[in-house]
Amino acid sequence: MRSMPLSLFALCSGALVSACAAKYSEPEETQPSAELHIVSSTSGIAASSWFDGYASEACEEKDGGRLATFNLVTKADRIVRIAAGSRFYVLAGAHITPPVGAEVRKESCRSMMSFVPEAGRTYEIKQDLETRNCPITIKDAATGTEVSTAEKHRVRDLCKEKV
Repeated sequence: MRSMPLSLFALCSGALVSACAAKYSEPEETQPSAELHIVSSTSGIAASSWFDGYASEACEEKDGGRLATFNLVTKADRIVRIAAGSRFYVLAGAHITPPVGAEVRKESCRSMMSFVPEAGRTYEIKQDLETRNCPITIKDAATGTEVSTAEKHRVRDLCKEKV
């Protein structure tokens, strides 16, 4: 499956997204790379989610920028290419407003995982919004098994400030 460059509009559009921190940028053609198949867990008019890539768990250096944003007007998944061989940190967030008549509150969560992508591989990343703390799963798309190098990380202060 060939990855397609994503436009800034596709990454940042949507009524529920207030800002887009950085445009996604693919690794250079000469650099070993892997593909991420990012799957949305949100649906409906009152839900949105996003995925960012970082070089460290401190969320100070973007590594790939905003990988995907999902809401009512975006597709249910994205395919992006990232550099292989170095630990890659994924910060995911979601926001869901309950339907009218339900308890008046907003549900939101953030979670972070990292892994070391291998060149030429495709990985599926998904956030589980039905489970407490909305964990992320990272699977090898070819085998469907969880990636052995995947690690969970606590969402630190600077990461909590990211939109």
